[in-house]
Amino acid sequence: MFHCFLVKKEHRNFLRFLWYRDNNPTREIIEYRMIVHVFGNSPSPAVAIYCLRQAVKKGQLNYDPAVEELVNQNFYIDEGVMTAIPTEDHANNLKDLDLSSDELPMQRSLGLEWHLKTDTFTFKVPAIQRPFTRRGVLSTLYSLYDPLGFAAPVTIQGKFILRELTNENSDWDSPLPQEMHRTWSSWRDSLEALNEIQIPRAFTTIPPSRAACKELHIFSDASTKAIAAVAYLKVTDSDGNNQIGFVMGKAKLAP
Repeated sequence: MFHCFLVKKEHRNFLRFLWYRDNNPTREIIEYRMIVHVFGNSPSPAVAIYCLRQAVKKGQLNYDPAVEELVNQNFYIDEGVMTAIPTEDHANNLKDLDLSSDELPMQRSLGLEWHLKTDTFTFKVPAIQRPFTRRGVLSTLYSLYDPLGFAAPVTIQGKFILRELTNENSDWDSPLPQEMHRTWSSWRDSLEALNEIQIPRAFTTIPPSRAACKELHIFSDASTKAIAAVAYLKVTDSDGNNQIGFVMGKAKLAP
């Protein structure tokens, strides 16, 4: 959807990237610029939604009022196309599922594993051993998708090791210094423990209708290596019972 909307010429320098000339790996690397909005760029969803609404607004005379209502009230990114997809193509392993007796399958939600029976998020760390090169290290680190920051304390360590390794002036597939291999291997092996973690999907078991008080608590800290923040939701019911739920965590390497 993002590719449907052009980027202003004066903004295209912000979307520069390096790639092989004519998409040929045997040729030299040159600089390109995106002329359309791209996935992964923070403003892209907002731009796409705004432009879609503007298009409907300008075409009011040609559209049924229901179209404008759909776009403005019930449309987020490209989810409006779901009604055009045949129902038999919708999550087949959930079709006709009897929640009381059938074995509940594992689903993927936002790149995470969602265990329906326990209603928890879990991780599935790939067991593939990749070579100890810049490419292999990068591939291992980013094989773990964690949009909400459940594993941020773990992944930030891997990013720091990656930074140390990539300071070496070597190409993507050359072996990295052996003195760092033990450090990297230890961190990589620690990822297996993430397979045992289960994070409740719901913030708390106290429903919002019973909450007498809701508080958002945010903690942050920094060191010479990293910067991090985490948010928790504290919910108190009418009987004074408190529950804490993890909302989101973020961590990045210090400049």
